[in-house]
Amino acid sequence: MVGSDEAEGEGSSCRPSAARAGLLDKWSHRLDANDDLVWRAILQFYGDHGQPPQIADIAGEIGFEIDHVETALRALDRMI
Repeated sequence: MVGSDEAEGEGSSCRPSAARAGLLDKWSHRLDANDDLVWRAILQFYGDHGQPPQIADIAGEIGFEIDHVETALRALDRMI
């Protein structure tokens, strides 16, 4: 059986792939405060209900208008 170090090559775990490097660039800055609230509401809802929230669920939870939630979701979507 081949070990993971042998399969990937020596030292490969120290070099990020191009895809991971791109994610690090996108995720290396803080979220806008509104985007962060939306992100946290998504995670909380998912944890509480075991399914993703609808936009109205997020808006109701954090007291935002639906168009503000949609704007934040587009910003979060650009980060992935």
